[in-house]
Amino acid sequence: TLQPAIKEVQAKYQSNPEVMNQKIAEIYQTNEVNPLAGCIPSIVQIPVFIGLYRAVLNLAKADALDEPFLWLPNLEGPTYGADPTTGSDWLFKN
Repeated sequence: TLQPAIKEVQAKYQSNPEVMNQKIAEIYQTNEVNPLAGCIPSIVQIPVFIGLYRAVLNLAKADALDEPFLWLPNLEGPTYGADPTTGSDWLFKN
């Protein structure tokens, strides 16, 4: 793992952030690690979320959110202000 080496560099060059960043970049380069590799799965998911948003938006524009989908009786969700004892009826009733 790179964490001990990075912590050591951070402690050594705490007063000079520019040199500290250069040394950390060198550690990443010598170990062939891309620090931004963790962002790639998030970037891949963005088009999926945009597509879901547009699909739900189109359903709302067509006023089709009251139709059933899978196990949900409607996509509008619960009616707020209703009796709290029957708050989950929208999810389980047919």
